[in-house]
Amino acid sequence: MDITKGYIVKQALRRLAISGSMINPSPDDEASCLDLLDDVCTSLAAKGYPLGYKLPIEAGFSDASDDSGLADYMVKGISCALAVEYSSYAGLQLPQVIYEAREDGLNTIAAQTVAVQPKPYGLPLGSANGRRLFADDVNETIGDGVTILQDFDNQPIN
Repeated sequence: MDITKGYIVKQALRRLAISGSMINPSPDDEASCLDLLDDVCTSLAAKGYPLGYKLPIEAGFSDASDDSGLADYMVKGISCALAVEYSSYAGLQLPQVIYEAREDGLNTIAAQTVAVQPKPYGLPLGSANGRRLFADDVNETIGDGVTILQDFDNQPIN
């Protein structure tokens, strides 16, 4: 299932409504939340959360029907982060449970992250591992400018 940006905005506004912070969100609230969604996801990505969020081609032109690029397990953390961001923007007071849900959701996103550890010996296999490939002392030039390429054991490469 593609998770749209509008779905995430509705989840954030629903959390605000359930908490009693906002009773009836207006279309202006939805539009403001949609604009803030890009900022929230960009900020989280800059902090190291690998979201895969799809930014609009031009800033400020997200549409509610646009695919967000987010996975299902990210909705809670992103919608709660959006609710917290919007509450400070709109001057709303939030209960502690929204902040706790945001932290729980962001911890879930972080737990799904697989950190790729660099190899302790330097360059990965296939990148010459620091050796000079095709150096003059390895290859042999014969008549008419033809070069015989050799591997490191001075065996001709077929």
